[in-house]
Amino acid sequence: GDSVKLLFKTLKFLHLCDYSGEDICSILAHASFYFVDAWELCGAHMEPNEVGHVLATLIFIAHAWAQDETCPLHIWHKHLFRKCCPLKTLNAAVIRLMQIRRYQLRLSTRELSRRMGRLEEALKQSVRFRIGGGPGSASGDNEGGFDASRGGVGRAEAAGGGM
Repeated sequence: GDSVKLLFKTLKFLHLCDYSGEDICSILAHASFYFVDAWELCGAHMEPNEVGHVLATLIFIAHAWAQDETCPLHIWHKHLFRKCCPLKTLNAAVIRLMQIRRYQLRLSTRELSRRMGRLEEALKQSVRFRIGGGPGSASGDNEGGFDASRGGVGRAEAAGGGM
């Protein structure tokens, strides 16, 4: 439902911010690792739509950790979270999720490699599927408002230059 839509919008957002497939896999590898702790603490009490918001917020945290050039939280809020919560609430969620991780964001080399390998294989399969003419190969669907032909969400805006 809504969680899946938010996660797809988040992936599209990262892509339109010019992160490579490898960068996105690294970000997702970190976020998926972080999610284990959040799920153990809060999972039984979360509604399905909350799970998507937690994952998207963890993706923000992971991107901030794993990337040299990052997109500020207020831009993530503008494009992904505006309808669900104020920026102040999103900021508090970031802090709370980092507390759950005890502010430890680094993955062991082994864990990162394991997760990256799985994600990169999934990415390769997806590319093969799209090139082969499967669903999404000529979709043109741009629900979510991130149209590169209309300016997209490039690094200039991510750095605050588009404001």
